[in-house]
Formats: sequence, C-alpha cells, structure tokens
Amino acid sequence: MKLHFLSLLFLCIGSLPSSASVLNNSPDEPIWLPPLASGSAPGCPEHFGVRKQQSEIAQFENLRATIVGSSRREGSACSQQASLLLTASDRDLQVPLKDVANQDFAIIDFSPDKQYLLMSVELRDPVKASEELTNQQLVFVQIADGKTTTWSIWEILGWKECDATVEVQGFLPDGRSVIRARPSIWSGHPHPNCLAQPTLYSFSPATNASEKLSNTTRVIRYGQELHTATQSCKSDPDLADQCFTVHGRLDLYNGGPSTRIWVIGTHHMLGVDDEIVPESVSAKLDWETDVYGDFLVCPFARRKTGHMQPICIESAKNLRTSPRK
Repeated sequence: MKLHFLSLLFLCIGSLPSSASVLNNSPDEPIWLPPLASGSAPGCPEHFGVRKQQSEIAQFENLRATIVGSSRREGSACSQQASLLLTASDRDLQVPLKDVANQDFAIIDFSPDKQYLLMSVELRDPVKASEELTNQQLVFVQIADGKTTTWSIWEILGWKECDATVEVQGFLPDGRSVIRARPSIWSGHPHPNCLAQPTLYSFSPATNASEKLSNTTRVIRYGQELHTATQSCKSDPDLADQCFTVHGRLDLYNGGPSTRIWVIGTHHMLGVDDEIVPESVSAKLDWETDVYGDFLVCPFARRKTGHMQPICIESAKNLRTSPRK
C-alpha cells in the first residue's frame, strides 16, 4: 500500500452532484487527488496454494468497480491474474487485466455521464519505469461492454526522451480527463525533466487532443471509495502455524512494519502485514489512537523470543479506542 503525505483541501459546492468532491488547486501546484482504488495481483506465495486480494470499491450512484487478483503457487511455478469487476444495477462485467505481474492498476473515477471508467496503469519497478519512460498509460473502460482503450501518457503530451512524475486525476464536466504532471521525484534519473513546474493537462479521447490547463482548474470527483482493500489472511499459503487470538493494543509506529500489536501483559510484539487488516479495524486506526481488542491473528513465522512475530489479522472483536499517550 502506498502512502501519500499530501494534504487535501475539500470544498463543498452546492450546485454540484451530491456524490462529487471539488478541490481548488493552488496556483503554485495543483492539488493531488488520490485514486478511488488501486490493485493488481498479489505477490506470489512461497508455498503451494492461492493468495487472493481485492482493492477498494469505487462507487458512483448505481455503479461499482473493484480490482480482484490472485496468485497461485504450484511447485516452482506461480501464475498471477487480475480483473476489473464492474457492477451496475442490471449487469456485471469482468474485464481481464494484462501483465499483472509487472503492472499496478488504479481506478481513478467515473465519467459524469456514467459511460466510462477512467483508470491508470504503471510499471511496478520504478527503475525500469524511468528507463522506459512511456511506462504510464491512461485507460478508458466503457461501462456498457467493458471495452478498453489505452493511451500512453508520454505520447498524449508529446514527450520524447524526458522524465516526469504523472498522476491521472479524474474528469472535467465535459468528459475530458485530467492529468497532473510535475518534475520527476526520482533522484539520479537518467533523463531530463519533461517540464519545469507542476502542470495540469486535459485529454479528450474523442479528438485525441491534449491541452494545458490552469493550475486553478477545478477537478470534480464523482465517485467515492467504499471499504478498504483486503487480502486473504486465514487461507494464506505462507502461514507458519495455526491462527490464534490475543488480547492486545494495536498502534502505528515509525519503521516497518508500521502496524503492530502489543500483546497485553507480555513483552511480545506482533508485526502486522499492513495490507491484511479488516476494515472494522483499519477504520479505527490512526497515529493519535490506540485500538484495544481481541484479535484473531495468523502467523507468517513461528514465535521466537526477542523477535517481532509477523502476522496478519483475520478478524477482531470487543474493539475500543483511546487517545494515544
């Protein structure tokens, strides 16, 4: 899971749809809008079996979209697959995703007319991505039939041998997509930057044309995020022992893993896989809060005195919170 340490300023505009969020962009740098959901196939397990993962769910009125993926270990071979699941009131569609071992996918937003789902695709390896340059793609998915159309963002913007950090942001009311670009954040990248300062661009799939926008352009978020991403815990092939219940205090820490459970009454600390935390737990967890409860956890290694034991959380009950001291 990627953490973005950027502040978001949300302004409510009464004339917009109730499901939309509007963010006013700074004149110096347009504000960053996170994707509604991100996902792909999970990493391959080391042992025989199947690991499953589901992204957050994106919703706009009667439409829902999510990414589900799995990795299967059979002997020395591992197969990975992932699909985009689109759900409407009258139909369900499953759209297979390609090259899931090397790419990450993000659900950005629904178009205001509910005809398209906007996605972005990027290479998982940042070094290889910087070398290939055309690593990020813009994808329009037709909600009616699941047909996809893909563009290279570098080709859209007419860039050649240059580097940049690019984030797809959403839709304008007229259906054009919005791309936020800024100088590359990777130190020592082998190519010059494509641009000197953060810039917003629009792209129209109908005309195949891009246009520079003012950094104060309002970007509307029509969809909303439902539920957190989930990954199988109790059925994970790499578990080292039986699951067990502990009464503990869950907190966030600097360092890895950042999510940990102190088993109350002992010196034992459990290191939690951040991607495998039930929503009932993650919704209560932040840097200012202690979460107490009875946690059903499953170990990825056997307990060893003096060492943090890696685990995932299958479920929790009797949860209560208090301000962190």
